[in-house]
Amino acid sequence: MANKRRVFRVAERIRDVLAVEVLKLSDPRLELGTITSVMVTPELRLAKAYWGVSCVPEAREIRRIEVQEGLFATAPYLKRVVGQELNLKF
Repeated sequence: MANKRRVFRVAERIRDVLAVEVLKLSDPRLELGTITSVMVTPELRLAKAYWGVSCVPEAREIRRIEVQEGLFATAPYLKRVVGQELNLKF
């Protein structure tokens, strides 16, 4: 089990990698999406990314659905990139 400081550092590193990769993707659905935070389990096996949408309140629900679809479509690619960047066991 990792200590709290390491868990926090790994979560921040995952958030940084995801944020950069989402910006690099050419999927127009992800333009207004932002990775806000990442929570990692103490044993560093699972990570859960949180995201948000920045747009006018009237269009927020429609954009939220589009961003969600875009993130689900690119999830395998994002998982692979995070795994390559972090070089962790799991």
